[in-house]
Amino acid sequence: MRQLAVLTRQFRLVLPLLTMGFVVSSSQAWTSLSVTNDPLIRMPGSQHNSVTLYYQSTSREYIAFLRDEINGTASTLSSPTPSGEPTAYVIQTDSFFTNLTAWGDTVWQLWEHNRTVPGAAPVPMTTTNALVVWDTDGDEIPDDWELLYAATLTNMNASTDLDLDGFLDLWEFIADTNPTNEASYLKARLQSATINETTLVWNSRPHRVYQVERAVSLEAGFTNLSLRLPATPPQNQYTDPAAVGNRGYYRVQVEE
Repeated sequence: MRQLAVLTRQFRLVLPLLTMGFVVSSSQAWTSLSVTNDPLIRMPGSQHNSVTLYYQSTSREYIAFLRDEINGTASTLSSPTPSGEPTAYVIQTDSFFTNLTAWGDTVWQLWEHNRTVPGAAPVPMTTTNALVVWDTDGDEIPDDWELLYAATLTNMNASTDLDLDGFLDLWEFIADTNPTNEASYLKARLQSATINETTLVWNSRPHRVYQVERAVSLEAGFTNLSLRLPATPPQNQYTDPAAVGNRGYYRVQVEE
Protein backbone atom coordinates (compact mmCIF):
# COMPACT_ATOMS: atom_id res chain seq x y z
CA MET A 1 0.00 0.00 0.00
CA ARG A 2 2.61 2.53 1.13
CA GLN A 3 6.15 3.03 0.01
CA LEU A 4 8.67 5.37 1.64
CA ALA A 5 11.84 6.41 -0.13
CA VAL A 6 12.26 3.01 -1.72
CA LEU A 7 15.66 1.55 -2.45
CA THR A 8 15.16 -0.97 -5.22
CA ARG A 9 17.66 -3.72 -5.77
CA GLN A 10 17.42 -6.17 -8.60
CA PHE A 11 19.06 -9.48 -9.22
CA ARG A 12 18.56 -12.40 -11.52
CA LEU A 13 18.63 -16.11 -10.91
CA VAL A 14 19.77 -18.48 -13.61
CA LEU A 15 18.27 -21.96 -13.66
CA PRO A 16 20.63 -24.73 -12.50
CA LEU A 17 22.30 -26.48 -15.42
CA LEU A 18 23.14 -30.19 -15.33
CA THR A 19 26.19 -30.82 -17.52
CA MET A 20 28.73 -33.66 -17.66
CA GLY A 21 27.53 -35.02 -14.32
CA PHE A 22 28.17 -31.76 -12.46
CA VAL A 23 25.35 -29.54 -11.19
CA VAL A 24 26.31 -26.00 -12.04
CA SER A 25 24.10 -23.31 -10.55
CA SER A 26 24.69 -19.61 -10.89
CA SER A 27 23.51 -16.32 -9.55
CA GLN A 28 24.53 -13.09 -11.21
CA ALA A 29 23.72 -10.03 -9.12
CA TRP A 30 24.19 -6.30 -9.36
CA THR A 31 24.92 -6.41 -5.62
CA SER A 32 26.78 -9.07 -3.68
CA LEU A 33 24.28 -11.79 -2.83
CA SER A 34 24.30 -15.30 -1.44
CA VAL A 35 21.34 -17.28 -2.74
CA THR A 36 19.79 -19.65 -0.21
CA ASN A 37 16.67 -21.79 -0.05
CA ASP A 38 14.84 -19.04 1.84
CA PRO A 39 11.59 -18.45 -0.11
CA LEU A 40 12.14 -14.72 0.39
CA ILE A 41 15.67 -13.89 -0.62
CA ARG A 42 16.49 -11.01 1.69
CA MET A 43 18.59 -8.11 0.53
CA PRO A 44 19.49 -6.00 3.57
CA GLY A 45 18.83 -2.29 3.17
CA SER A 46 16.14 -2.61 0.52
CA GLN A 47 12.41 -2.16 0.84
CA HIS A 48 11.56 -3.36 -2.64
CA ASN A 49 12.95 -6.53 -4.20
CA SER A 50 12.60 -7.30 -7.88
CA VAL A 51 13.52 -10.86 -8.89
CA THR A 52 13.79 -12.08 -12.48
CA LEU A 53 14.23 -15.76 -13.29
CA TYR A 54 16.26 -16.47 -16.45
CA TYR A 55 16.95 -19.59 -18.46
CA GLN A 56 20.52 -19.73 -19.68
CA SER A 57 21.68 -22.54 -21.96
CA THR A 58 25.36 -22.13 -21.10
CA SER A 59 26.19 -20.17 -18.01
CA ARG A 60 29.13 -17.90 -17.39
CA GLU A 61 30.16 -20.00 -14.42
CA TYR A 62 30.26 -23.20 -16.48
CA ILE A 63 32.43 -21.62 -19.20
CA ALA A 64 34.75 -20.25 -16.50
CA PHE A 65 34.90 -23.75 -15.03
CA LEU A 66 35.90 -25.23 -18.44
CA ARG A 67 38.48 -22.50 -19.02
CA ASP A 68 40.18 -23.09 -15.70
CA GLU A 69 40.04 -26.87 -16.04
CA ILE A 70 41.59 -26.80 -19.51
CA ASN A 71 44.18 -24.22 -18.45
CA GLY A 72 45.08 -26.30 -15.41
CA THR A 73 44.31 -23.52 -12.93
CA ALA A 74 41.11 -24.96 -11.46
CA SER A 75 40.71 -26.10 -7.88
CA THR A 76 36.96 -26.75 -7.85
CA LEU A 77 36.84 -30.55 -8.04
CA SER A 78 37.33 -32.90 -5.15
CA SER A 79 37.17 -36.64 -4.69
CA PRO A 80 34.81 -38.26 -4.12
CA THR A 81 32.51 -36.11 -6.25
CA PRO A 82 29.07 -34.79 -5.14
CA SER A 83 27.48 -37.11 -7.72
CA GLY A 84 29.13 -40.19 -6.17
CA GLU A 85 32.14 -40.97 -8.36
CA PRO A 86 35.10 -42.02 -6.20
CA THR A 87 37.54 -39.91 -8.23
CA ALA A 88 36.82 -36.63 -9.97
CA TYR A 89 37.73 -36.35 -13.65
CA VAL A 90 40.34 -33.60 -13.85
CA ILE A 91 41.02 -32.52 -17.40
CA GLN A 92 44.72 -31.84 -16.88
CA THR A 93 45.28 -35.46 -15.83
CA ASP A 94 44.30 -36.45 -19.38
CA SER A 95 47.33 -36.36 -21.67
CA PHE A 96 45.17 -35.23 -24.59
CA PHE A 97 44.36 -31.93 -22.85
CA THR A 98 47.86 -31.16 -21.61
CA ASN A 99 48.69 -29.93 -25.11
CA LEU A 100 45.57 -27.75 -25.36
CA THR A 101 45.99 -25.33 -22.48
CA ALA A 102 45.52 -22.32 -24.78
CA TRP A 103 42.06 -23.62 -25.65
CA GLY A 104 40.81 -22.69 -22.20
CA ASP A 105 41.19 -19.00 -22.95
CA THR A 106 39.80 -19.51 -26.46
CA VAL A 107 36.60 -21.10 -25.11
CA TRP A 108 36.21 -18.19 -22.68
CA GLN A 109 36.80 -15.56 -25.37
CA LEU A 110 34.26 -17.19 -27.69
CA TRP A 111 31.64 -17.15 -24.92
CA GLU A 112 32.43 -13.52 -24.04
CA HIS A 113 32.11 -12.52 -27.70
CA ASN A 114 28.81 -14.31 -28.30
CA ARG A 115 27.09 -14.11 -24.91
CA THR A 116 24.65 -11.37 -26.00
CA VAL A 117 23.70 -13.02 -29.29
CA PRO A 118 20.01 -14.08 -29.38
CA GLY A 119 19.81 -17.70 -28.34
CA ALA A 120 22.97 -17.48 -26.27
CA ALA A 121 21.95 -14.68 -23.93
CA PRO A 122 19.82 -15.52 -20.86
CA VAL A 123 16.10 -15.59 -21.60
CA PRO A 124 13.82 -13.98 -18.98
CA MET A 125 11.09 -16.38 -17.88
CA THR A 126 9.26 -14.58 -15.08
CA THR A 127 9.61 -11.58 -12.76
CA THR A 128 8.18 -11.00 -9.32
CA ASN A 129 8.23 -7.97 -7.06
CA ALA A 130 7.92 -7.76 -3.29
CA LEU A 131 7.67 -4.90 -0.84
CA VAL A 132 9.78 -5.83 2.16
CA VAL A 133 9.10 -4.14 5.49
CA TRP A 134 11.83 -4.42 8.12
CA ASP A 135 10.86 -4.10 11.78
CA THR A 136 13.99 -5.10 13.65
CA ASP A 137 12.75 -4.16 17.12
CA GLY A 138 9.25 -5.63 16.63
CA ASP A 139 7.35 -2.51 17.67
CA GLU A 140 5.01 -2.55 14.61
CA ILE A 141 6.71 0.55 13.17
CA PRO A 142 9.01 -0.12 10.18
CA ASP A 143 12.69 0.62 10.70
CA ASP A 144 12.93 3.05 7.79
CA TRP A 145 10.09 5.18 9.18
CA GLU A 146 11.65 5.27 12.66
CA LEU A 147 15.04 6.25 11.23
CA LEU A 148 13.44 8.95 9.07
CA TYR A 149 11.85 10.73 12.02
CA ALA A 150 13.76 9.59 15.12
CA ALA A 151 17.27 8.81 13.76
CA THR A 152 17.45 5.59 15.85
CA LEU A 153 15.27 2.58 16.60
CA THR A 154 15.18 3.29 20.34
CA ASN A 155 13.31 6.62 20.52
CA MET A 156 10.01 5.44 19.07
CA ASN A 157 7.65 2.53 19.63
CA ALA A 158 3.95 1.68 19.60
CA SER A 159 3.26 3.58 22.84
CA THR A 160 5.39 6.73 22.43
CA ASP A 161 4.21 10.18 21.31
CA LEU A 162 7.24 12.22 20.25
CA ASP A 163 5.40 15.45 19.50
CA LEU A 164 2.91 15.15 22.40
CA ASP A 165 -0.08 15.81 20.14
CA GLY A 166 -2.15 12.99 21.64
CA PHE A 167 -1.56 10.70 18.64
CA LEU A 168 0.77 7.79 19.37
CA ASP A 169 3.68 7.31 16.99
CA LEU A 170 2.19 4.02 15.78
CA TRP A 171 -1.01 5.87 14.85
CA GLU A 172 1.05 8.52 13.07
CA PHE A 173 2.77 5.81 11.04
CA ILE A 174 -0.56 4.25 10.07
CA ALA A 175 -1.92 7.66 9.05
CA ASP A 176 1.42 8.68 7.48
CA THR A 177 1.53 11.93 9.41
CA ASN A 178 4.63 13.57 10.91
CA PRO A 179 5.32 12.31 14.46
CA THR A 180 7.61 15.27 15.17
CA ASN A 181 5.02 17.96 14.29
CA GLU A 182 2.20 18.44 16.79
CA ALA A 183 0.01 19.98 14.07
CA SER A 184 0.35 16.91 11.84
CA TYR A 185 -2.16 14.17 12.63
CA LEU A 186 -5.31 12.71 11.10
CA LYS A 187 -8.19 15.07 11.83
CA ALA A 188 -11.69 15.28 10.36
CA ARG A 189 -14.02 18.26 10.46
CA LEU A 190 -17.60 19.03 9.52
CA GLN A 191 -17.69 21.01 6.30
CA SER A 192 -21.46 21.35 6.01
CA ALA A 193 -24.60 19.87 7.53
CA THR A 194 -28.26 20.09 6.65
CA ILE A 195 -31.30 18.11 7.62
CA ASN A 196 -30.71 15.94 4.55
CA GLU A 197 -26.96 15.44 4.33
CA THR A 198 -23.65 15.88 6.12
CA THR A 199 -20.24 16.47 4.50
CA LEU A 200 -16.96 15.62 6.19
CA VAL A 201 -13.41 16.50 5.12
CA TRP A 202 -10.07 15.26 6.46
CA ASN A 203 -6.39 15.50 5.61
CA SER A 204 -5.27 12.49 3.57
CA ARG A 205 -1.99 10.96 2.51
CA PRO A 206 -0.90 8.96 -0.58
CA HIS A 207 -1.11 5.17 -0.42
CA ARG A 208 -3.74 5.22 2.31
CA VAL A 209 -7.39 4.14 2.30
CA TYR A 210 -10.09 5.47 4.59
CA GLN A 211 -13.38 4.37 6.11
CA VAL A 212 -16.19 6.63 7.34
CA GLU A 213 -18.46 5.46 10.15
CA ARG A 214 -21.54 6.97 11.80
CA ALA A 215 -23.36 6.50 15.09
CA VAL A 216 -26.68 7.94 16.25
CA SER A 217 -25.37 7.60 19.80
CA LEU A 218 -22.12 6.39 21.28
CA GLU A 219 -24.00 3.67 23.11
CA ALA A 220 -25.46 2.34 19.87
CA GLY A 221 -22.06 1.84 18.23
CA PHE A 222 -20.78 2.88 14.81
CA THR A 223 -22.02 1.73 11.42
CA ASN A 224 -19.81 1.63 8.30
CA LEU A 225 -20.89 4.14 5.67
CA SER A 226 -18.11 3.49 3.18
CA LEU A 227 -15.35 0.95 2.84
CA ARG A 228 -11.85 1.60 1.50
CA LEU A 229 -12.07 5.13 0.17
CA PRO A 230 -8.83 5.80 -1.76
CA ALA A 231 -6.82 8.84 -0.75
CA THR A 232 -7.20 12.06 -2.75
CA PRO A 233 -4.36 14.10 -1.18
CA PRO A 234 -4.11 16.57 0.36
CA GLN A 235 -7.76 16.21 1.42
CA ASN A 236 -10.60 13.70 1.22
CA GLN A 237 -14.29 14.51 1.32
CA TYR A 238 -17.31 12.34 2.01
CA THR A 239 -21.00 13.26 1.94
CA ASP A 240 -23.48 11.24 3.98
CA PRO A 241 -26.85 11.61 2.20
CA ALA A 242 -28.85 10.08 5.05
CA ALA A 243 -30.48 12.35 7.60
CA VAL A 244 -29.63 11.54 11.21
CA GLY A 245 -31.74 14.15 12.90
CA ASN A 246 -30.24 16.84 15.09
CA ARG A 247 -27.51 14.70 16.60
CA GLY A 248 -24.99 12.15 15.42
CA TYR A 249 -21.36 11.12 15.54
CA TYR A 250 -18.86 10.42 12.77
CA ARG A 251 -15.38 8.96 12.76
CA VAL A 252 -12.77 8.34 10.07
CA GLN A 253 -10.45 5.35 10.17
CA VAL A 254 -7.33 4.87 8.08
CA GLU A 255 -5.58 1.78 6.72
CA GLU A 256 -2.00 1.68 5.54
